Amino acid sequence: MRWPWNKKKAGTARGAKSGVAEGPQGCLATKRAVEEGFGVYYMWRSPPCNAADSGWAFAHGSEDDAYMDDPDNSGVYHLATVAKDRPEIVSHLNEPVGSAFYWNGSEFVPDPLGPPDRTRATH
Repeated sequence: MRWPWNKKKAGTARGAKSGVAEGPQGCLATKRAVEEGFGVYYMWRSPPCNAADSGWAFAHGSEDDAYMDDPDNSGVYHLATVAKDRPEIVSHLNEPVGSAFYWNGSEFVPDPLGPPDRTRATH
């Protein structure tokens, strides 16, 4: 994945471009969660890799390591794109780096294990 958004792969950042949180609006998400309609059930925040990156990443939760390790299975999105289908994420977007939440069936709750041990994509 390439940053900033004008260098993204075509078609990966669909949706409104309005801000849903303060600061950078870029995020990473799996295609399973956003494009394939499975939905976001897990979210975590890592240190941003550049000025456009919010640090947030989103997944369905069923992705295994092989899926996550394939860069073709994720994309760069605008936070508003992810929030359009899962507006419950918005109330957590100002949480600090190191935060992680999972969907318990009715709301996002903190993951007691913390964020996954995943390295953020870089240039």
